[in-house]
Amino acid sequence: MRTWEDMAIGGKLVIAEICREIDDAHIFCADVTTLNQNVMFELGYAIAVNKRIWLTYDPTLPDSATNFAKLQMLTTVGYAKYTNSHNIVHAFLSDKPFDDLAATVFEQAIKPNLPDGVKEILLYLKSRHNTEASVVLSQKTDKAAAAAGVPLIVDDPRESSVQPLSWYGEQVYSAVGVICHLISPEREGALLHNARYSLVAGLAHGMKRPLLILKHGSLAAPIDYRDLAKSYQTASEAEKHFDNWIVGIISSLRQRSLTDTAFIASVELARELSRLRIGEPLAENEADRLKNEYFVETAAYREAFEGRQTIFVGRKGAGKSANFIKLTASLEADKRNLVCVVKPVAYELHGIVELLARYREADIKGFAIESLWKFLIYSEMALAAEAAIQSRLSGQVETCELDLIALLNQNDGLLRKDFSIRLESCIESLLANSSDVNAGTEMRRGAISEALHSGFLKHLRDALSSALSRKQRVAILVDNLDKAWDKQSDVEHLSGFLLGLLKAATRISNDFRNVSATQKGVNVSLAVFIRADIFQKVLSIAPEPDKIPFSKISWTDDELLLRFVEERFVSSMHEPGVSPNKIWNKYFDREVKGIEVRKYLLSRTLRRPRDLLVFVKAAITTAVNRKHAKISADDILSAERQYSQFAIDSILVENGISMAALEDVLYEFAGSKVIMSKNDILNLLGGVHVPANDREHMIEHLCALTFFGLEIRENEFRYAEDQQEAKKNAILARKYAEGLGATARYKINPAFCSFLEIVESEPALN
Repeated sequence: MRTWEDMAIGGKLVIAEICREIDDAHIFCADVTTLNQNVMFELGYAIAVNKRIWLTYDPTLPDSATNFAKLQMLTTVGYAKYTNSHNIVHAFLSDKPFDDLAATVFEQAIKPNLPDGVKEILLYLKSRHNTEASVVLSQKTDKAAAAAGVPLIVDDPRESSVQPLSWYGEQVYSAVGVICHLISPEREGALLHNARYSLVAGLAHGMKRPLLILKHGSLAAPIDYRDLAKSYQTASEAEKHFDNWIVGIISSLRQRSLTDTAFIASVELARELSRLRIGEPLAENEADRLKNEYFVETAAYREAFEGRQTIFVGRKGAGKSANFIKLTASLEADKRNLVCVVKPVAYELHGIVELLARYREADIKGFAIESLWKFLIYSEMALAAEAAIQSRLSGQVETCELDLIALLNQNDGLLRKDFSIRLESCIESLLANSSDVNAGTEMRRGAISEALHSGFLKHLRDALSSALSRKQRVAILVDNLDKAWDKQSDVEHLSGFLLGLLKAATRISNDFRNVSATQKGVNVSLAVFIRADIFQKVLSIAPEPDKIPFSKISWTDDELLLRFVEERFVSSMHEPGVSPNKIWNKYFDREVKGIEVRKYLLSRTLRRPRDLLVFVKAAITTAVNRKHAKISADDILSAERQYSQFAIDSILVENGISMAALEDVLYEFAGSKVIMSKNDILNLLGGVHVPANDREHMIEHLCALTFFGLEIRENEFRYAEDQQEAKKNAILARKYAEGLGATARYKINPAFCSFLEIVESEPALN
């Protein structure tokens, strides 16, 4: 056995010597108690080069058990617990890893999931926090992937905190390059984030994939990969490191197509079951296939396509991004339309909060927000129109279109900026003109109009009306405005900011329909996609919430929800016209715990496409890892625990703007009974120090998150998908309980039961 200290590293690159030693070893032993970044990188490398892994872990150190569980990537890899060296020796001799050197993590968890043939992607492991550097890198990676002609796969901790080791192995294997964005140790979540990404960086280094590790701050990188990491202090420095790195990859791809390396040649073809590929749970990572292969239309999508509705509300994973992607592609396919996409990567919140705090009067605040949104939307329309004009041959450009471009050229510094920069510039102008709080209403409105160039906006609207008069429709699609929200945000002011957009939407449409008696109106429609919990905050401050029409993206129809997975099944097969039923019968056991397999899957997931997809994908991966020819009931039960952990994490992410300490509350339910009385829950909340006057609100919040269902009739528990439904359920449950002379009863959603090891007498169907 050789340790790091035994190696002769004088005058040599540490990383090269460590990797050479791992290459020469038969077994790689690592202690993962503290999630040390050096160890995680070496572990990733050892997995990639197909070494037998043996892990140790001391569960008695403070927070080590919790952190190891939260890491999640290694929870399916065996490990030996210890508290002293005698435990380690005994466990090693007992486990005998030297007797089964071929039982590697690579062979069992990664190799069976590798794609047939060559699949090329750019893999971006995104920062956990939307810093300026993260925003810049998100924009740069998207453009770089387009320039390289390969899809961009983004691992975004803000979207999904759970990805299994097999997923990372598959993505790294297919990558033409891997960008790994570590965060400063002082930032929230740094330990787990950097440990996970260090392991993936080791995988990339072991698979000989081009790797860029970016770390913020002046502290030295972990010694193992210090020579591979690039440090930065500012966003521009991070951008420069990326530009220097990506240029070689793009140049290489343009000169030659990616050929199989010795690593690829060593991988056998996957089994027939592995052909059953259903894509990625995140719509952004499946954009091309959603546009062309397996999008499932819903009533909400048709309303958006026909321009009959403005606001589209859905919970996380309900399909907002999928609808946005498909809608954009469908509208752009008709050249009579102009499609204007407003999808900022992120934007600065502090300025918005400071600005709105200065306007105490509701009418002045409303006028400022609406004027701000008009400026942003008009300028986005102008830039989209200019791009459409310039994409045509010069001989086809009309005088009114040339006038619009000339107007843009005259105001280049004002308009030709990224959305977030334009927003920041407008806020700075408004702040500079909002100091006189004693001025009259007309004077303050005039200052706002001056700051937002209202005179110029009128000229711009007239120019747009002329240039776009022949368009059948101008569709403005808005998404990602909720990306910047978190539980630290000033929710009231940010809700006012989004409420202003919803109000401005109608005004903007009317402005272009009623330009003047001599000009033809333009059909302008606006579609805003917004997360359900954030929309509820917006409604809560609206003077007349019942007058804000919206369309809810929901999946109450079992057949429609199953189609979401079945369309992907069919797309992955090489048999034209194969039926979904044939695929279910061929690749899945008929029943799980006596319940037909499709009903079982639906009964154990939250009713969202992403959740069902995560569950089914985990079941396929489990079966492939076990070398099964068919997905067995046991494979599905094993996958259920993985999905259940995903479900817990997903509501924690969705809880971001609602309530602190929810994670401690959820874990406190571990081992509980599936059905609980209200008094049982109140007592349990006291055990995690939820103040007595907050406990009722916490129960309501858990119902709104679909963690609890309420008993509205005997043994009939109903789960709510939004706050209105939660209110209705609460009234029905109260009346039912009062009729019995008892307190209300609650049932934990089956989606969370497996991970929390909830005591269930039998599988509970919704």
